Amino acid sequence: MRSETGIKPELVQQFLEISLKEFKERNWGVTEQYLGVMEILTEDDLPVIAKVEETEDGYAVYFAVRAEKFYYTHYFEGSNSFQLIAIDITPCTEAYLSVYSDKMDVDEMITYPQKA
Repeated sequence: MRSETGIKPELVQQFLEISLKEFKERNWGVTEQYLGVMEILTEDDLPVIAKVEETEDGYAVYFAVRAEKFYYTHYFEGSNSFQLIAIDITPCTEAYLSVYSDKMDVDEMITYPQKA
């Protein structure tokens, strides 16, 4: 599991407990719909949390989905007693940048353009 610096494991555990309850009870209609057509990846009988991020309104917990390039995401609000406030599908995207040159070496490319 990856998480942003500063998010305590106890907090992640609290999010996991709330999410496990939702997975079991499926109080949100969207949970029933999503989990009817996809499978959350598990490890040691627990859903795999790909990452946890702090958001403007609280926290986002991204669950890995088997054989898919998106996350099943739970959003939480609160400071002491957290509440599940939204569920969504979040794209799992990565961006790569490759730079090459026949005229400049690596150091020149790193400092280009040079300020006068």
